[in-house]
Amino acid sequence: MAAFEFAKKISNKFVRGNYICGIVDPPDLKQCLLDHSIETCCSFSVRDSGSRSEETKVFYKIKGEEIDHGVPFVHGDFIRLDCRKGPLYYKLKSSTDEEVVRFRAQTTLKCDCPATILIHELKIFPQEKITAPMGVNRKKSARASSSAKIMASKNSDGSYNLPWKSVFFVELPLHGAHENHSLSSEVAGFSQRVNYDVKREFKEMEAMGVKDIDILRAFIAKATKNICSNGVQPPLNSRAFDPPDKDIYNILQAAKKARESGNDEDKLTETLNTYCLRDPENKYIYRPANRATGVKFLFMSQEKWQKDLLEIYGDVILIDSTFNTTDKRNQYLFLVVVRTRLDYQVVAQFLVENQDSATISEALDILKTRNPFLRPKFVVAVYAEAIHNAAKECFDDPQILLTS
Repeated sequence: MAAFEFAKKISNKFVRGNYICGIVDPPDLKQCLLDHSIETCCSFSVRDSGSRSEETKVFYKIKGEEIDHGVPFVHGDFIRLDCRKGPLYYKLKSSTDEEVVRFRAQTTLKCDCPATILIHELKIFPQEKITAPMGVNRKKSARASSSAKIMASKNSDGSYNLPWKSVFFVELPLHGAHENHSLSSEVAGFSQRVNYDVKREFKEMEAMGVKDIDILRAFIAKATKNICSNGVQPPLNSRAFDPPDKDIYNILQAAKKARESGNDEDKLTETLNTYCLRDPENKYIYRPANRATGVKFLFMSQEKWQKDLLEIYGDVILIDSTFNTTDKRNQYLFLVVVRTRLDYQVVAQFLVENQDSATISEALDILKTRNPFLRPKFVVAVYAEAIHNAAKECFDDPQILLTS
């Protein structure tokens, strides 16, 4: 056990088969697990977790521990981590059809390795420790009295009125606990996942605009020394702390996507502002819905070339709605179309929340304000009273023509 650096952070340790067991203080738990991962070249993933706080039993000795320290404790939360090469816990399709088999999940990562990490939170009560040597019957009586006192001090929220502190009992596997896969640093180092702290450093650098791989590697090499400053330094071929370029690229892309996928309304407003600054002659209107004030959603766009076509060919306009296309989201798209010498062209488009006459009329009023020259003599539309009434209200009594 002395050969392993992570074992030095474990107190009251003992060996149970191919596992090192013992107590770890909360500040040392993260570093202990990190040292274990580096020294054993193994990665683990969370398989199960839960809580045993509802139990009413008080313990004085951990199962398998030879020394009885006489300190009472109760169980708290627990977590179980399986080796990444562990059992295949998801179910494969049993069909023999070739088309189904072709889409089965790959099983090459799973080797049915039984190694696991168990972490149990123990709430210990140091002041209730039984120290005086006594016979078996007196010890049982003292423990029963202490247990009753502890459980009597338990509150409805799970806390205790007696002084207590939290420690963690861990079971960490040695190399002998792993099966069916290699543990040599030359092989296992390449199969590890990128360390969480290293990922976080990459994401912070991406947010600062740093994207050059060489600069990122130099920065991560320095950050790795800080991450592992109190423990074991990782080997040179460790993928966890020295990932390949493809992994770095994937991390940067994921960070960029997460950073840009905030509030959709704020993102749309920011994008439209960028478009307007790029070309001020293009017009965009975006008004998000506000249920509290009764304001309804509206989006309208018209670029300069569309405005020019509308000014030339605006005597006859076609107002078309994409029925049954966008109405599943309670948003309706309307297109304003003119006929040029070659074909039909969309000269404006607006997206509204309702298809009633008032909503369409409001959008056409905004379009007319943006285009003061717009005085169509003919409005072509489908047989929809809402569009007909809105066109008559906004324009100077145009003639309504129906489409088939």
